[in-house]
Amino acid sequence: MPKPQDPAQRAKIQRRRRKRARQSVVFGVLIATMALAGLGATAVYSGAISLPFAREFSSDKAPADPALTPPCLTEERRNPAAYNKVKVRIYNSSERRGLASTVAKSLEGRGFHIVTTGNLSAGVNDARISFGHKGLVRAYTLAAHLPDVQLLYDDRSGATVDLIVGQSFEALIPEDAVRLQPKIPMENLPGCVPLDTMTPSAAIVPESLGGG
Repeated sequence: MPKPQDPAQRAKIQRRRRKRARQSVVFGVLIATMALAGLGATAVYSGAISLPFAREFSSDKAPADPALTPPCLTEERRNPAAYNKVKVRIYNSSERRGLASTVAKSLEGRGFHIVTTGNLSAGVNDARISFGHKGLVRAYTLAAHLPDVQLLYDDRSGATVDLIVGQSFEALIPEDAVRLQPKIPMENLPGCVPLDTMTPSAAIVPESLGGG
């Protein structure tokens, strides 16, 4: 016959059993949690599910200088301006002699009204159009002919716009690739804000005229 166990020994054996049972439960929960996390990560990685806070990356980057945020066209005035009504002053901000004159001839050949050309040390690398409140539609019309152009809203009172071309500027967009129609509204530039919420910059006065 088996020898009867001492009460203290039985209590010790029961404690060991309970401890093992608790450990089994804890390890089981951990293993199940890790398995579910692995399945979830695999589903997200494969695109089967998406996280509720996940967002697509946007290709539209806000300009580093808030002053270069383009204003939006108004609902009342969105059609392109007639080219001969767009008065443009063109300034060379590069070390390339005659750049402003070359661009002026190209725009004049398309019907734009070139007022003057000159030089301007504005730190513009590619192209920038400066305009006042009255020149918004004209600025958009001109911008459709230029690659990688920036718009700068300033406090000038007239409708004449300034085009500044810099060292990296190469050429106008080919005329047959310009998608402007007289009676079709123009699209707002990406990231634009209402004009009446903007504070205009101080208009820049060119240091020299002629040449360019």
